[in-house]
Amino acid sequence: MDAFLKQVVEHCHSVPPEFISVVVAGCAILCVFTFYKYFGVTGLHVYNSLVICLANIQILHLTQFAYIDVQVPLGTVLFTTTFLANWIISGECGAAEARKSVLLSSLAYVLFSGHMLLALAHSPVRQLDTYSLQALSKYQALLEIFIPSLRIILASILAYIISQFFYIRFIVKAGATSLAKTEAGAENAGKTPHRPLQYPQGAIVFLQQSLSMFLSSIIDHIVFSIFAFYIFPAVKPTIHLFINGYVVSSFAVRLVTIAICTMSACCYTLLRKK
Repeated sequence: MDAFLKQVVEHCHSVPPEFISVVVAGCAILCVFTFYKYFGVTGLHVYNSLVICLANIQILHLTQFAYIDVQVPLGTVLFTTTFLANWIISGECGAAEARKSVLLSSLAYVLFSGHMLLALAHSPVRQLDTYSLQALSKYQALLEIFIPSLRIILASILAYIISQFFYIRFIVKAGATSLAKTEAGAENAGKTPHRPLQYPQGAIVFLQQSLSMFLSSIIDHIVFSIFAFYIFPAVKPTIHLFINGYVVSSFAVRLVTIAICTMSACCYTLLRKK
């Protein structure tokens, strides 16, 4: 079974990475709405916690897109969908619950990485039989994944908390503006104001919402890239690779994902009105 799965993965190498990234984005957005539909806000808390752990492992893997001449780290597509999840949480339960989700997912990643490092602290077997040699090879592979976790944790949590708190505050402000206009209009018409859902209404507010996702994503991307790939690592990438691969190209991928998430949020808002 392991050999079969390895063959499947290697066969996928012939597929354009852009197509795989689009599939990842579509599946992730579908998971956001599925988790919310069947498990409510609790499902989105679980989704955010899971995605943060996955994205911070994927960030260690580089790929080559057809129209970009430098390597691009993965994890960006998956991570960006947390903005969509927090948008739903903010609309349903307000900013306090969305901030709780940010802190919960950050703590989940710390717990996940901490337990993996404690597991790796156990001395591996060093016998010469085939199974032990395979186990030692897997141990070395796990070291390559989780030893960078401290710098990834520090950079990720710092960038994630700053950007998400900015994003949530921007959303709530936009929603409050929309709510105030709705109630003012009702009072001027001599009607009792009806408090709508907290989701922002109207094209202007939706543009504010999209702008907040864009700005908070810039903040997250810049803070994380600088700390995780240039300040903390002992072996730093070249300036060309850092700027073009980790900053510019990776952010271009994030912008595409933001556009997809924004369209999904728009469709979700329209469906809730009906």
